[in-house]
Amino acid sequence: MELQARVRGKKKSFTDIDIAFQPNLILLNVQCLNIDKVNQLHVMVSDYARVKFFCLTETWATAESLNNFVIGNFQLVSSYFRSSYKGGGLVIYCRNDVVAKPIDVSQFSLDKNIELCAIQFSNGGIRSIIILCYRSPSGDMKIFHDNLNRALNFVFRPNINIILCGDFNVDSYNGLHPQVGWPTRIGRTSITTIHQVFTNFNDKCLNSLLIM
Repeated sequence: MELQARVRGKKKSFTDIDIAFQPNLILLNVQCLNIDKVNQLHVMVSDYARVKFFCLTETWATAESLNNFVIGNFQLVSSYFRSSYKGGGLVIYCRNDVVAKPIDVSQFSLDKNIELCAIQFSNGGIRSIIILCYRSPSGDMKIFHDNLNRALNFVFRPNINIILCGDFNVDSYNGLHPQVGWPTRIGRTSITTIHQVFTNFNDKCLNSLLIM
């Protein structure tokens, strides 16, 4: 089975999705994680029985505020919070039956230019890494590329699958395989693929994903 992916169109909420599609990784640009968004995530947990990972970008959160948010049978494994500017921020939630641990990639993060968090987990004996990334549209492209390359070299190990996902704000398809081959943002004058998932494998640890 090929890796499947879906992207949200113009929906009213995260939950306004065809539940016949059952992803196991969900990538969301939440633009402020608050109690209403958390309640929507609870609904998604009920609707999508197979989901194992929530990767959230633009949480606008702090370490203190995240303590107020509990999502069903999921645990917060990795996160990034801005230190110099408002906005941004990343979190990765994993289902409790997934054996996962955080990877510290904070040395490669720089507010707005590149924001990263990462986890390592095993699935059917296959070791895998998820790296979640956010780049602001105003971020420095050279810093982004340089630090992302350094982060990938830092986490790379032979025989480990790498899933790089996030809101890159780069309409690019440059080793890793892009899994989203259609526009994820459609404006009045532009059509771009700026939310993306890259892997170094075809279909070994993830069967499907949902991008919103």
